[in-house]
Amino acid sequence: MDRVRIIIIVSGFIGFLQGTLRFLVPLALTTYGWDIYQYTTVFVFQAVAMSIPLIFGGISTDFKGRRITVFAGFTLFTLGSFLLAISINSTNIIPIIIGQVLTTISFGISQIGLSTMIVDETKEGFERTNSLGLQDSLRNFASFLGPVGMGFYIGRGNIDLINFLNLDDIIQRGFLILSILSLLLSFPTFLLPPTSTAILDLSRKMKMTDIQGDQRTMQFAFGIEEAILGFTSGLIVPFINFYILTEFKPDPFLWGIVFGLSNSTIAIGNFLMGRYSEFYGKGRSIVLLNVFAPFLALGIALAPSFAVAGLFYIIRSGFANAVQPAWTAWFFEHTPEALRGRSLSLIHVYRRFARAIGTSSGPMLFGVLGPYLFPLGCLFYPFAMAIPLKKENSLQKLEKPDKTMLNEI
Repeated sequence: MDRVRIIIIVSGFIGFLQGTLRFLVPLALTTYGWDIYQYTTVFVFQAVAMSIPLIFGGISTDFKGRRITVFAGFTLFTLGSFLLAISINSTNIIPIIIGQVLTTISFGISQIGLSTMIVDETKEGFERTNSLGLQDSLRNFASFLGPVGMGFYIGRGNIDLINFLNLDDIIQRGFLILSILSLLLSFPTFLLPPTSTAILDLSRKMKMTDIQGDQRTMQFAFGIEEAILGFTSGLIVPFINFYILTEFKPDPFLWGIVFGLSNSTIAIGNFLMGRYSEFYGKGRSIVLLNVFAPFLALGIALAPSFAVAGLFYIIRSGFANAVQPAWTAWFFEHTPEALRGRSLSLIHVYRRFARAIGTSSGPMLFGVLGPYLFPLGCLFYPFAMAIPLKKENSLQKLEKPDKTMLNEI
């Protein structure tokens, strides 16, 4: 089987687990009556506590290899979801936070390993961006299947699929099913291509301080952009889910469909961005899509019913998250090969720390602004994405002297 195809399939497994967990955790916390401050605490600790381990994910990717890093991600998810299964309905928030941290770390390091692996196996340009688009597309399509299936199980099926721990609550059983699936899906990671010894040897010799010139400038620009996006997404994303679940109290099955469809629109957007962003320009495509985010978030804030809120939720998710393959390809164009894992993990750390600050500010601002916080926060999306684009354009102008100047010379 083609090496890139194997990477894409394993990314689909990650997407299935990730999408299902992101559906389950807010549903569980609101079902068990956690208020907005307790709800926020879980997501703040999740963001802060995973920032430092992400660095080790990048080090592992560059020093030990991409494949073992992805396997470690599956292992952490298995442990974290099992911990959530046995603790999610308790009154003790500590094991819930630990379980959420472990599963989130697993996604972070797995995504670093798989994205870096795709870049290793493809050529810069259309081939790479298209492959990243297919990877993200399958991952998000799988994220559609997970929430819909789990929503049916919880809201409609109520089938005792597995209960060897005598878990009385069906949401607990959902987390247990995820833990077992993660264990089973970890075995195909051994089919992933190994990292070449040449890359590993070069990675051990190079340090982050070796990035110089235009690459250093672009890394700094991407870091500022990710910090702004991290803060605003932390301010918005967890509370959109909280708002819809508490304001409209949707049936779990219907919420699973909406959550799943939102991931399917992301999948379509990932495919289209991977295929066509090279022709328009990756940076310009990213900024253009993010211009729509505030208007779609306003639709959620003004929605009179769950059906309308759900429709805007689905469309907003697609526009806001479709850019990932183009962004990844764009970022790696300005990153040395031997530092890909560490550079990407460092960028994720910027975003996670900023996201923790945004989420911790969320309850206060949400209390003041209500759902209008969502469109106001989304105003920062296109401005943040424009930072590396503007910097890239200015560097290109420096590389191409003015023709009139050349004529005078």
